[in-house]
Order: sequence, then structure tokens, then C-alpha cells
Amino acid sequence: MEQDTFTARHGLPLSRQTCHDGDPECDTDGAIDGRCTSSVALCLNVFDVRSPFLSRKGVPVCEPGPVRRVTLVSPARAHATPWWRGTATAIQAALGALPTLPTALRFACTAAVPVEIPLGASGQPGRITLRARVDGAHGRAMARLTLFCLPP
Repeated sequence: MEQDTFTARHGLPLSRQTCHDGDPECDTDGAIDGRCTSSVALCLNVFDVRSPFLSRKGVPVCEPGPVRRVTLVSPARAHATPWWRGTATAIQAALGALPTLPTALRFACTAAVPVEIPLGASGQPGRITLRARVDGAHGRAMARLTLFCLPP
């Protein structure tokens, strides 16, 4: 996630982000066009201070371990719309450009990928959830990001 444009806590982006169509702070195309466009990247081996792996003083009790595999769960390439398949293909290509797995490289991030979140029917808020399964030394985790697009 590009942290300059997303709401963050403790230096990490929140898992739910909201944008208004055309808002140049978060809609990267800046146009009021019925969709919000956000740039998204996945970073590996970043200690998540929101996790249960903190001491009472808020200090990490362990370090991130090697990542063995990253699998894009949602959006699936088989999704019905050509636009969504294109988004899934772009995200999968960015994942494929990560360092060779397994890796213990800290802060290894994909390239940013533009993700369009269309408004719903009759100008209702739109929502897209991106999910990636990460298998590593500490087991399996699910990285999840939900993007909301609101009318201007």
C-alpha cells in the first residue's frame, strides 16, 4: 500500500480504506467518473504492530520469518468481468516480480498496481476486497484490504 495516500495507524495502512470519487488525495485519476482508482502494493516481512505478537510494552516478541509462498485469493482471475480479470492479472504479475521465494528480505514490496473500485448501482458506495494468502515460517496468514468508493 502506498502509505502516503492511505489512512494509517502505527505507520501501517488500515485494512479498510475509504475514498470519494474524484478526491485527489486518494483517487489517483482525480476524475469524477463513477469509480475510484487506488494504487496498491503488497509488502512482505514487515512486522505488523497490530498483531498479537507484541509484549505488554508493545515491543515485538519475534521477528518476521521467511516467506515461502504468496497466493492471490481475491480477486480470482476467473471473476466474471474482463475489468476484474485484468486487475487480478496485474496483481498476479506484481506478485511474480517479488524476490525469489522463500525470502527473508525485509520490506520486500510489489510494484504499485492501479485498482479501480466502481461505485455501485444508483451511485451507491462500491467495495472491493483484495486478499492474499502468505505461507511462511510462522504459518499461514491472510493479508486483506477492503477498498470503498463513495460518491463525490
